[in-house]
Amino acid sequence: MTFPSATSWCTNLVDDTCQNYSRSRVYLQDPTPDYNAFAYHYNFCKASLEAVPASRCTDLRGLGFIAINLLRYNTTNTQRHIRGLLGRKRLDELSKRHLESCLHLYGDNAKALTEVLKEYMAGKLEDAAGHVASVMISAANCEYGLHFRGLHTPWDSPLTKQNFDSSQLATISLSIMDMQKS
Repeated sequence: MTFPSATSWCTNLVDDTCQNYSRSRVYLQDPTPDYNAFAYHYNFCKASLEAVPASRCTDLRGLGFIAINLLRYNTTNTQRHIRGLLGRKRLDELSKRHLESCLHLYGDNAKALTEVLKEYMAGKLEDAAGHVASVMISAANCEYGLHFRGLHTPWDSPLTKQNFDSSQLATISLSIMDMQKS
């Protein structure tokens, strides 16, 4: 009898987790026929988790810990990016106010994610999931505020990628927590 190698088992966990996540994301969306939503979400998930070498050989709880930490790092990097944008001299007052609002949101998120890690490691998945969901909502609020800036004309948000990544990483974290409950 042959057994799968530890490496293939570990890789399969990331693969299975990302497939589960991607199926849930596609179900929530209405992709256009030309848009391969499943592949996009799957590739984002797999690339994000596999960027951390420990993800290749951990259990589901470990993947959740990694996903939450990736979200925390994204939050910290986004705060740094916003501070850099605020340091530019060519910002109108409205843009500056919205960026400051996003900085405040991401500051709150950073504090919340420190608590999320504690809750998660203590097995308080419902509490952790509630806080991660609020982080995801904050990213959406930041993007919406920057995109429309209180006006009825769209504006290119300088944080679209950061907000989108934050939302994706939060959803990956929530998906992993949900898998642990089953």
